[in-house]
Amino acid sequence: MNESGSGGYVAVDAHPEVHSIREVYTAPPSMMAAYRRALFARKPGLIPGVPMPRIVAALPRLDPDLDALRTYRRLTGFTDDGMLPITWPQVLAGSLHAEILTHPRFPLGAMGLVHMHQSITQHAPIPEDAALGLEAWVAGHEKTRRGIEFELRTDVRRGEYVVWQGTTRILWRRASKSSGKRSKPAPPPPGEPAGVIRSAAIRVPENMGRRYGRVSGDLNPIHLTAVSARLFGFRRHIVHGMWSMARCIAELDDDVPTDGVTITTDFKRPVFLPSRLVCVGTRDEEGVGFVLTSPNGRTTHLEGRVTLGAR
Repeated sequence: MNESGSGGYVAVDAHPEVHSIREVYTAPPSMMAAYRRALFARKPGLIPGVPMPRIVAALPRLDPDLDALRTYRRLTGFTDDGMLPITWPQVLAGSLHAEILTHPRFPLGAMGLVHMHQSITQHAPIPEDAALGLEAWVAGHEKTRRGIEFELRTDVRRGEYVVWQGTTRILWRRASKSSGKRSKPAPPPPGEPAGVIRSAAIRVPENMGRRYGRVSGDLNPIHLTAVSARLFGFRRHIVHGMWSMARCIAELDDDVPTDGVTITTDFKRPVFLPSRLVCVGTRDEEGVGFVLTSPNGRTTHLEGRVTLGAR
């Protein structure tokens, strides 16, 4: 991820005067409690010239929940090979992310936030029965024409070693009369992309947001029903971006190794429910790419890349 940013990315670590707030948990905090805080919180917004506060949430030990993992595999398509799917640690960190976003010192409202980009680096395979330690924190922000973009970073440890790292880039949207309008996507180039290694049609049912929300804990109203999503400016409810990313990676199967790999994904347009999609994987000299589109290819929902070698 480019941290310089055309709009001037402000990293928390670049401001030594920023006080670090650290919260340590002995069990995963309640996501429902976080959503209640999010619904009723009144946030002041960022003060000009003041960096995003450095809020850290840590869970030193998290024991495996194999029932939840089995459900996750069914919903996303990962095979049961005894190892954690590479996207599962992001789900495990969800309650820590929610605590940060609803912390009294976090200046932006949590409801309606948009997941823009996800980067995952896995340094070593993680057995599904491994006890893990998690730590997440706010890394900085950037003002853009759409609002304020900021990063959440996550480290996952097995024993003393960091085995997984994630960077989540999130948009807090600035209110605007034109904020819901998008330019018409360009028509796709003729023919199938070069180097195609896999292409799969995917049907996403109307209830996928609720089903994935139950296993991930992410019960944001934009994912649950058309009625609740309209309250936040969406014409219908949308599936979670991390479900879409996970579904594509599961489809790539053996082309995604479990160690020494980095996966980056840009979320382009929401997947409204229900939907029919196409996931296409390609190979070139730099690694494996994947894209999730509408069946006619005219709407791109996400684009990603799998790169060998941890960053």
